[in-house]
Amino acid sequence: MSKHASIAVATLVFVLTMSTSVGANVITPSINFPKGGLSVGPAVAFVPADGGGAHVSVDAALCFGIFSISGNVKMMTLKDDLLFGGGMEATVFVGLNLGAGVGYLAGNDVHGVALNTFVGAPVPLDLLGIKLASKLGRRFKMIVLEPYYRMTWFNGGYSHEIGLMLKFTNFSL
Repeated sequence: MSKHASIAVATLVFVLTMSTSVGANVITPSINFPKGGLSVGPAVAFVPADGGGAHVSVDAALCFGIFSISGNVKMMTLKDDLLFGGGMEATVFVGLNLGAGVGYLAGNDVHGVALNTFVGAPVPLDLLGIKLASKLGRRFKMIVLEPYYRMTWFNGGYSHEIGLMLKFTNFSL
């Protein structure tokens, strides 16, 4: 198995373990999916490449039932270059968030279109016994911690991103 495939498999196992370890049986009739909700928040990630890298971003998503469309702005280090960019991503929630997206990245030596796939395991902090949303005011109904994996194709190669999002929503499940 190649190094990249090993990283992808290990991350998927981690994400699946996280989603089941908190007792999140998320496919049940008792979930009230949003008919039009908003989710916003930051993300941080590690990019395991030659020399390593990092990624920080801010994401905003419109959520309709099990589907969402999000936009983000990001900054990441990749192969000794500092990249800035943004993108759009569409996801579907099937116990995990599965998605794909397109964006644009630009750095000192490279720039161009970036394509990505995404797997995330959203865990509402309420499931962990943390009741923060009610303390932050009436606008926030739920706070979600989402470990994720993203594979990005850019500039003739690809990178793996293993990260954590913190989402503030105006809806609850």
